[in-house]
Amino acid sequence: MTVEINLLPEKEPKKKKSFYFLFILFSITILFLLGMIIMGASLQSKNVELENKTAKIKNLVEAEQKMLAEYQASNSVVELQNAVDWAKIYPVKTVPVMRELSALLPERGFITSFHYTEAGLVELKVQFDTSREAAYYLKSLLDSEWVDNALLNELSMTTLDTIEDTDESAANSKVKRYIGSFDITLNQTKIKEDENEKDAKKDQKSGDTAS
Repeated sequence: MTVEINLLPEKEPKKKKSFYFLFILFSITILFLLGMIIMGASLQSKNVELENKTAKIKNLVEAEQKMLAEYQASNSVVELQNAVDWAKIYPVKTVPVMRELSALLPERGFITSFHYTEAGLVELKVQFDTSREAAYYLKSLLDSEWVDNALLNELSMTTLDTIEDTDESAANSKVKRYIGSFDITLNQTKIKEDENEKDAKKDQKSGDTAS
């Protein structure tokens, strides 16, 4: 009696191998799809969060712009009101003041710098031929009804080049001049009274002419 023993492994059927391959492929596909879904959900969540932050920033910017516009508008109103109040309190015009200060100058004196502040203060620089003329001008300012107080802060000497014509030729010469710096406090009440009286006379004269 003969006994045959086969020690080689039996070959798996082809159908079983195909099943394993399809199962592995299906598993990989499922994992890939799950990964894509999770990634898409994460991106969507981040997009929603970003949109919310953008909306908040936009709202903050609009609120700040609105507050800035309201502040600028209120500030403009305040500035306008301040200007109106200043005009009521300090209605002194520059031209009459300049005319009065110029009228007090000596014959050869003239104003080189004029600065008028809303508080009724005038900073003035005047050129004189002599230092005595500067002192005389200071006295004239103190005697004026339009001036409450006047100070000569500085008197400096400068040298100017001039040309003298002669029969033969023109010769250069140097002359000394004095520059005086004055601080003047105006009597605004008096100036206002005089100007109002002057305007009233003009109006009356115009009315008489028209009638």
